[in-house]
Amino acid sequence: MKQFSVLFVTLLLLQSCMPEPQNKRLTYQNIIILSDLSDRIEPIINGNIPNEQYPSKDINEIDKILKFFNDECVKPGEKIGDKSCISFSTFSNESIACIDIDKIKDLGAKQQFINSTGKYQNNGLKSEVVIFKQKVQNAYDNIRNKGLD
Repeated sequence: MKQFSVLFVTLLLLQSCMPEPQNKRLTYQNIIILSDLSDRIEPIINGNIPNEQYPSKDINEIDKILKFFNDECVKPGEKIGDKSCISFSTFSNESIACIDIDKIKDLGAKQQFINSTGKYQNNGLKSEVVIFKQKVQNAYDNIRNKGLD
């Protein structure tokens, strides 16, 4: 019994000295932005004067969401094998812009895409975020139904 107790205490001490795993839990977040495009109501008054009462709030918030997606969800250089996705659509369109990390199945290619290196140096995540922003801005500029598009 004494040997068992000594062995148990020794194992307990060894267990407590082992480093904890760095990634205890990985989360994959999918973000869907469904806009009613209400930010476009009365953006211009008297034909060509920008109405300062209606700043581009939606675009600024979408920029914050994209930053969160990149820095907190995908985490280039930190997280391996991510499956996160971000999508933007309006009520009348299925999807205007989408970045789906999980569409790339090969782990090496996925990491190159996320870090914008290798074959994805000019068309990786950084480039996709810029294209995503352009598509969102284009939707706000060109869809003409005011509010609830």
